[in-house]
Amino acid sequence: MIDGETSTGIFALGYSATAAAQILPWIGLGATLAGWWANSFLAAKRDRANERRRARAEYRATILTCFEGLYPLGFSITSDHRDRVIRTAFPKLQLAVELFRPHLTASEASDLDGAWRTFRLFGHESRNDVLITQGFMNYIGQDGHANFKAAVDGLLQVGRSTRHEI
Repeated sequence: MIDGETSTGIFALGYSATAAAQILPWIGLGATLAGWWANSFLAAKRDRANERRRARAEYRATILTCFEGLYPLGFSITSDHRDRVIRTAFPKLQLAVELFRPHLTASEASDLDGAWRTFRLFGHESRNDVLITQGFMNYIGQDGHANFKAAVDGLLQVGRSTRHEI
């Protein structure tokens, strides 16, 4: 280099051309590894989002299939028939809730627990794996179908897509 000239790049740091030739492959390797990591991260994020979408769709389909003809309409159905349908569907719903839970965030899991508790117990004291259907019966001053619809709406609300998945 001629006196008074300024160097650019790695030569400005005092490296020779030989040192630069030794460093450049490492820089290329670092860039390649960073690109590979970013691609893997984005692919995993996409796969998780797709898995969550699939789990939500299966969860909602299970609920809607279990209560076909009973939800959202079904006012002409007797309380006894509603009770039989709900009790028959309970094991399938229980499985759907447990399979869906791992795909939720902590706040969504809390919402699911609340909706599931409302559906299962409908205002009664908490018991494990018990289904109480009195809240869905047509007693005096109580609309069993409206209570049932509200409880199922709560379960379905948790299964709706979030803005993170769109």
